[in-house]
Amino acid sequence: VFMFYTLRKNNVNPKVTLLLNTLLLLYIGLEMPKWMAYTQETEKNLPAAYISPADLQSVAVKKRLPDIIYIVLDCYPSLSFQKEMLEKKDHYLDSSLKNMGFFSIPEPRSNYNRTAFTLSSVFQLEYHNWLQNNTKSNSFHYNKATQLVKNAALFDILSQFRYQLHNFSIFDFADKSAIKKATFLSMPTHHIIFYNTIVNTIQREILWRFSPKSNATEEEKISYNKELLSFTKGYNQQIADSLTYFPGRTNDSIPSFVYAHLLMPHFPYFFDSTGRAYQEKEVYGNMMIKDKAKFRNYISYTDKKITGIIQSLLQKKGSNSIIIVQSDHGLSDFDKTRKQDAFRNYSAF
Repeated sequence: VFMFYTLRKNNVNPKVTLLLNTLLLLYIGLEMPKWMAYTQETEKNLPAAYISPADLQSVAVKKRLPDIIYIVLDCYPSLSFQKEMLEKKDHYLDSSLKNMGFFSIPEPRSNYNRTAFTLSSVFQLEYHNWLQNNTKSNSFHYNKATQLVKNAALFDILSQFRYQLHNFSIFDFADKSAIKKATFLSMPTHHIIFYNTIVNTIQREILWRFSPKSNATEEEKISYNKELLSFTKGYNQQIADSLTYFPGRTNDSIPSFVYAHLLMPHFPYFFDSTGRAYQEKEVYGNMMIKDKAKFRNYISYTDKKITGIIQSLLQKKGSNSIIIVQSDHGLSDFDKTRKQDAFRNYSAF
């Protein structure tokens, strides 16, 4: 509107005025369907298979409902990936879980290769029709996914069954705050608004190559990686302790839903298979992600840690509990041509 009156006032060439007004109308016409589609979305984004309160009344809820414990091992790869890419033949976690009565899927596959998309799909109980390509996601998609986790349909359903929700994770959900919010999962609103402007696009695609970080020394990279990811070590211990000392249940107590998200064996790889801590330069250096030996050892460390936690839970919870051990995705960083490795996850029930 400002441009329209300015052009009229200054008697600019009518053809220029016509061009600008035509472009403006064209832009509005292209954006209108997006606006209409957005306004039609419900606040809760309820899936098609959502259970209504009326349907819940017909379910026999008086019997003792089971506790549900959902343990996510971030970036835990499938057994076939471990054997093929890491030459790891012993699978302590899988064999231990099977001995405890778990069913392990032989060749599991995650639907998404990013944490936020996998968990929002799981808790929303449906696929994401707004995410067409996993590899071309941007900050808008990540923020939408975190909001879906927060307002997911599953938590509404569990609340209607009077479940007590426990959050040991990096996501907010329902009215439960995250133990630790991971900044890499979302971006500030102004980053989303200006994401596709020409200035941000040039900076994102070109200028970053000339930034000081791209030419940083190994010491500077170690310092940067440590500042970004060092929290995961203490966070993992806190989640492990929370699960280990999670109280048992009496016959008259209400059922619990526990979502525990461990950032392991996701990099950085802090420990070897025996639990010995690596030095900082080994953890946060240039090979922080692609060191196969350290990843293999960290998986073995994770196996022993999780097995002990599961044993503790079974002793307190008994057989009337549902326990799911699952990873959100695999890892494809060892070979960029093997993109499908990012979907080779682990699932045991």
